[in-house]
Amino acid sequence: MNIHSTLGASSPADTPPAALWRRQARRNRVAGLSQNRSLGWLFCLLSILLCPAVGSSQTVQGELFPEPLVRQAPPFHLQDLQGGYHHLQDYRGRVVIVNVWASWCLPCRQELPSMNRAWATLKPLGIAMLAVNLGEEPNAVSAFLTDYPIEFPVLLDRRGDLVQRWQVRGLPTTFVLNVRGEVVYRAVGEQAWDDEILLRQLRALQPSAAEARAGAASR
Repeated sequence: MNIHSTLGASSPADTPPAALWRRQARRNRVAGLSQNRSLGWLFCLLSILLCPAVGSSQTVQGELFPEPLVRQAPPFHLQDLQGGYHHLQDYRGRVVIVNVWASWCLPCRQELPSMNRAWATLKPLGIAMLAVNLGEEPNAVSAFLTDYPIEFPVLLDRRGDLVQRWQVRGLPTTFVLNVRGEVVYRAVGEQAWDDEILLRQLRALQPSAAEARAGAASR
């Protein structure tokens, strides 16, 4: 059974893996990346093309189910389109939604409007949302955003480091982290992020201002 058809996730299935490898190899030569990094990117891509989402939470439209094993999210160090760097530790103490996507992924494009609407609701609560692009060049991502705007920060996982460490097995994949930096939800495939049931689950993870002050005072 194909993970992309069952969960609504996407892969560059219309493009042969060899062609994707040649395209990325050309980009890597221009960028001066080592062949070892190129191989790592290829293995990452093939894992998304071929591997099932082992151990991920089951997700249905309008509801998130908890991860069966709560774990600390691996750290990341990723650049945004303006050249700034983002570290996971910068978001400690906040609920963080990390959406992994690519421009060739149709379900990624389809869920973007609902993610933008959810962001408008969640941002005033202090909840962070990050869009992590897989393996594409900054100019290609910027061009994509002219047609499909993303209103929250866009980060670049050009070598597939986050995708490998976070064990992404299909696109889009969205991780929800609690204030302790633990992965509590994972959604594989397109979701309606502005659905009220789903928003209620996300808001429930964010402590109130009084709880946040009490937690800070106890540290």
